[in-house]
Amino acid sequence: MKAKTIAAILSLIFVFSLQAFSQRSQRNRFTPFSSETQFSAGLELAAVFPSGLGIGACLRYEQPLKIIDHLTVTATAGFIAYGTSTTYDTPAGSYTARTSAVWIPLLGGAKYYYPGPIFQGLYGSLEAGFGFGSSSASYSGPGYSTSGSFAGPDRLGSVTVCPGAGYHNGQFDFSLRYYSVGIVSIRAAYVFKLR
Repeated sequence: MKAKTIAAILSLIFVFSLQAFSQRSQRNRFTPFSSETQFSAGLELAAVFPSGLGIGACLRYEQPLKIIDHLTVTATAGFIAYGTSTTYDTPAGSYTARTSAVWIPLLGGAKYYYPGPIFQGLYGSLEAGFGFGSSSASYSGPGYSTSGSFAGPDRLGSVTVCPGAGYHNGQFDFSLRYYSVGIVSIRAAYVFKLR
């Protein structure tokens, strides 16, 4: 619980620091950030190794940099839910094992648009941050049933790096991302212009 609280606070500090720095710099007439910002909300379809498929949602704040062409800074938060169910047939009867987990990444990083303008065309991205979550498991069979929650695999409380590539076209952003904890996802997002 303590790690979740710390990660959430650090993510909020990161986003508000970017905005505050941008506003302060605009008052001083120099700003490394452009006044054009975007916010996107999307869905993710994920392959979670070795567990199977997962589904999730993701929010991203994106701010262009004036001092480096084609580059934006990002702050991303989301979740991916996944699970498995396996049935074992034995002479004594059928036993079922089920697991489920939710992983919540909090990331900061950058996107580089090439060759076109910012918020248009192909881009590469690199983000890093912390992921946390929870897992549960249950096991049942003839005359036996148990369940519980546990910390689970390393991905549920770990530092992660997330390279990706995508295509941004007006109000839509599509990307393929790899989380270093063993998750590959396809993200489709709708983009909102903030200014």
